[in-house]
This record gives sequence, C-alpha cells and structure tokens, in this order.
Amino acid sequence: MKAKWLVLLALTFLLIAVAAERLTAMRVRREVTQRDKLKQEARIAEERQMGRQNESRRYAEIKQLAAEIIAPQQNWQNDPTQLLRWFSETGVRDNVRLVSSKILSAERDGNLVAAGTYTRIRFDLDLEGEYIPLVRYIEAVERSGQPMIVDNFSLFADRTGTSGGKMKLYVSCLIPVPAARTTDGKTAQKGNGQ
Repeated sequence: MKAKWLVLLALTFLLIAVAAERLTAMRVRREVTQRDKLKQEARIAEERQMGRQNESRRYAEIKQLAAEIIAPQQNWQNDPTQLLRWFSETGVRDNVRLVSSKILSAERDGNLVAAGTYTRIRFDLDLEGEYIPLVRYIEAVERSGQPMIVDNFSLFADRTGTSGGKMKLYVSCLIPVPAARTTDGKTAQKGNGQ
C-alpha cells in the first residue's frame, strides 16, 4: 500500500511539474507575444509619425512652389467667362469657329489643387474649321499664358465634302484662388485652411 501511495505521490508531483512547465511556457509565449505586439505598435506609430512629417514637408514644398509660381501669373484670368471669351477670340484668330462652349461643374474635391492655391476649371468646347487650324488651336490653348491642358479631344471629318472638320475639346485651366481677408486683416488664400 505504501508503494501505491509513493507512486501516486510521484505521479502527482510529476503532473504538477508538467503543469508548472506548461504555465511557464504559456507565460513566456504571452510575454513574447505582448513584447512583439508592443514593438509592432511602436513601429507603426513611428511610421505614422514619419509619414506625417513627410506629408508636412511635401505640403510645405508644394506651397512654396505654388507661391513661386504665383508671382509671374498676375496677368492670369480669374473669371471663367473671360476665359470663354479668350477661347472664342483665339478661334477667330486661328480661323476656327467656336460652335458651343460650357463650363463643367466642379468635382468632389472642389477642384482645388496645389495645396488650395489654385482652382481647376474644366471647359467643354465644340469647334469647327479646317484640320490645320484646328491643330493650331490646340497648340494655342496649350501655349497660352494661362496654364491650360487639353484633357481630351475628338476630331471628326466633315461629311459634306469640304476640307473642314469638327472637334470636341475638353480643357482644364488653373486660376489662382481669390485672396480673402482674415479676421486679423491679413490676406489669406481662400480654401487652404488658413
């Protein structure tokens, strides 16, 4: 009987030792997991901070570049109707007729670009004329003093037998955001968060 008790006691101690070893292993794994989690959270926080710093630096660079560009642009048109007039006058000069034109509605971002320094206005133009003058018209638009980009165009042959054609032109134009006065009397760019 004594031998049974000794065996039972030995098994009990063995089970306690195995259980203690398992608990220790679980505690070590939990500590390692928690340590890894803390390291990962610290790395993510560091990456976020670096991302914010890079974003702030890029924002400052863009704002500086935009400010440098603004100075020579004092003769830019700020009025979309004046830009439509320019499109028409340029067409007359290039022997191209502006059949119809419209200003397209603003996009979800409010058409603000370059840290809110400029507004992008899009135009839809329908033109008629001969092929060479139509091509010159596109060139005149892209070489104008106002920053304009031909986003898309379609050129159609006139089926009446003349050498003319029709062109559908989508143009994006940048205009400076009008300056607004702040409550302290200083001039601030509208739309840039100041």
